[in-house]
Formats: sequence, C-alpha cells, structure tokens
Amino acid sequence: MMVLKPKSGYVKELGMSRSSSLRTSTSSSSTQYIQQLESQIDELKDVNSRQEEKIDELQDAKLRQGEKIDELEDVNLRLRVKIDELMDANIRYEIGGKESFCGAT
Repeated sequence: MMVLKPKSGYVKELGMSRSSSLRTSTSSSSTQYIQQLESQIDELKDVNSRQEEKIDELQDAKLRQGEKIDELEDVNLRLRVKIDELMDANIRYEIGGKESFCGAT
C-alpha cells in the first residue's frame, strides 16, 4: 500500500478540486478582514495620538503648577520674614517704650 501526500486545492472526500468561486470568496473575505484590521489600526493610532496630546497637556499643567508652588513658597518665605521683622519691632517697642520706638528721645 502506498500513501500519497494530499494535493493542495483537492478535496479528498469529494474527489474534486476547489472551485474558483470558493477561492474568490475566501480571497474576498480575507481582503475584508485585512481592511477591518487596517481600520482598527488607524483608529488605535488616532486614540494613541489623542492620549499623547493629553499627556503633554497634563505634563505642561504639572509644570505650571510646580512653578506656582515655587512662587507661593517664595511669597510665604517673604511673609515670614516680614512677620519676624514686625514681631522684633513690637518687642523693641514694648521694651523701649513708645517714645523710643517712634524716634522721640
């Protein structure tokens, strides 16, 4: 007994080869599937692009927020210095009396 390799395009049970219409429909469905995949790829690229833009916006906002925090910390420091100066002046006023603080001798 001799076993032969199956032939491409040959339907063994029916003893006939694939018809050209079957090949065409398979080719057509493959083309549609490829087009669907390409469409999905384009959609994903658009989504990715929008996400990257949003990330850039958020990073810019974070940078601006950091700059504002730095400004507020600077203002806070200057206010603390002024408060310390006023407290020192108040202590001098209480110790030296009203006349010496006002410049009167």
